[in-house]
Amino acid sequence: MNISSGGKLNISSGTLAVTGSVTNNDNTNGIYGSGVLELNGTSAQSISGNGLFQNVKINNSAGVNISSGEMIVKGILTPTSGLITTNNRLTFRNNATDHGEIGTISGCPRQVFSGNVTTEKYIPANKRSYRFLTPGVTTSTSIKTNWQENTNVTSASSYPNAAGSLYNPNGGYGTHITGNSSGQNGFDATLTGNPSLFTFNQGNQVWQAINNTNTLTLSTGEAYRVLIRGSRATDLTSNTPTPDNTTIRTTGTLTTCNYTFTTQSVVPLSNSVGNYTFIGNPYWSVVDWNNLTISGIEDNIYYWDPTLAGTNNRGVYVTYNRTQGNQNNSSRLNNYIQPGQAFFVKSTNSTPSIAFSENEKSNGNKKDIFERNQGFDLPIENAESVAGTTASKEIDKIYLSLSIKNYTGNVVSDGCLLSYREDFSNDYSKEDASKLENLDENISMVSNGLNYAIMGRKKLVNQESDTIKLALWNLYEKPYVLTIDPRSFDKSKNIYFVNKKQNTYSLIDSSKIFEYEFQPMVGQKTNNDFYILISGSRIASSNPEQLNKLVIFPNPTTEELSFTIPKDETILSVSIIDAKGAKTIIKSNSASSNKVITSSLKKGNYWLEVKTQKTTRLSNFLKY
Repeated sequence: MNISSGGKLNISSGTLAVTGSVTNNDNTNGIYGSGVLELNGTSAQSISGNGLFQNVKINNSAGVNISSGEMIVKGILTPTSGLITTNNRLTFRNNATDHGEIGTISGCPRQVFSGNVTTEKYIPANKRSYRFLTPGVTTSTSIKTNWQENTNVTSASSYPNAAGSLYNPNGGYGTHITGNSSGQNGFDATLTGNPSLFTFNQGNQVWQAINNTNTLTLSTGEAYRVLIRGSRATDLTSNTPTPDNTTIRTTGTLTTCNYTFTTQSVVPLSNSVGNYTFIGNPYWSVVDWNNLTISGIEDNIYYWDPTLAGTNNRGVYVTYNRTQGNQNNSSRLNNYIQPGQAFFVKSTNSTPSIAFSENEKSNGNKKDIFERNQGFDLPIENAESVAGTTASKEIDKIYLSLSIKNYTGNVVSDGCLLSYREDFSNDYSKEDASKLENLDENISMVSNGLNYAIMGRKKLVNQESDTIKLALWNLYEKPYVLTIDPRSFDKSKNIYFVNKKQNTYSLIDSSKIFEYEFQPMVGQKTNNDFYILISGSRIASSNPEQLNKLVIFPNPTTEELSFTIPKDETILSVSIIDAKGAKTIIKSNSASSNKVITSSLKKGNYWLEVKTQKTTRLSNFLKY
């Protein structure tokens, strides 16, 4: 089969089988469509030319040889049988529309590829921000050769025009990697010399800048935090450079068939309970996190989402949990780990493992976290389908988010998820996720001194109540909006937003999104005054007059509370009534003290009952 330059072949559906050689010289359209080109000859077949291929199946036990030119795959290449000899001529194309990947490999374990391949990761011109990347191949050449297009800036004070071939030899490819002001060790020189490429020090649990790019190589499964300014056309001397689209490409050998992360693997998992490990997808394929076999590892992946933003527009951490889905319904992170994606995992014992196999590949799931320019691109009502939650109908959910308020609207800077189900535990368990701290604004839920990004709680029954403390930090002196979305929560329960500092509470309409606007005072970087109260009964009274004349403070309370009643009344008894209606008499026989010790009470919603010679008064209070 021969496709000449300017020609094209549309395999709209089904399979087109070829038993002879294939020449494809068209790199504009080439072979495209939803169907599959299958090479299934009985003797060795060859591929030549510089053309584009959509979906290809290699099903020839005698093998296939890429003999000349460059085979560019923009869809899925599925190796069913036979050795693919690349001669370093196979590229998996990635851009705004193309997603070149490797499909499910049959007959493992076996050798699939002989020779190098080139992987491409497209990063749109979103903004100057960090990305979590992994190469997808193991290279024999340096980081500079691959990610810097084999060149580096040697002058920190000058930069040629964007089209200059000296520092930007291949337009639209590569990025700058900085680390000094002189251009030594392969780095691109800047006036500040600040580093832009980091690994994660597992022992100290801190970021660690690499010391060179001209000798260090890249390996499958390694993870990097890279500051992407745009392509190598970006002017490093500009104070306000405009990012452009770029593609990061890497040439090396692919990992195929099974791959397992352990404490002894090339990229080892941490053997310390509670420690994080930074790893990358070892396959150049979409993988379903929900289906991977894990042991001694939390059910969570932690990812840096650069498409969301705090005050300095740098991105935020987003967490995905196998049971609950995404903590932040403004993020596209889901259970499908993309080719080139790196992420954190957390160890729960000293012998953790994560086993990747061909069965976990889910090619075709293209909700790619790298490839969008704006915020969440679906209506919030459809967030569940993108978040990838499991058993979402059984879980009562409340999404909380912290947004920056400006003249264009609210910009989400962080979020967290509170949820309830019958089989959840109130202790830290598999349905929970700890909070990784953002560079800018943060919001989390707090329990037993731990900050949660995702908090699962045992479902409340009857008149039970629950109180969740919120923590906000790294705040700036600007207007914020705290958003509470209860639309996926149990409609039989009452949800209150409590402001401890102002001693106020608001009943939230469970059919609507609740917004609370506030602005920190000068110098106030944290705010721990907000609570979410879940109750089976409403904080209300059939006689508002009684509530108004019995005043409790502080409310919420911890150790003790005080109360006042009209001066012309004498206290006969003081009682506490819990959410189930059980009454405990605290004081009787003309009780005179207006203080009640609350330190022994469990956290939750209570009523204070004060009987006088004139009437019985009730008022609600929160113990936290």
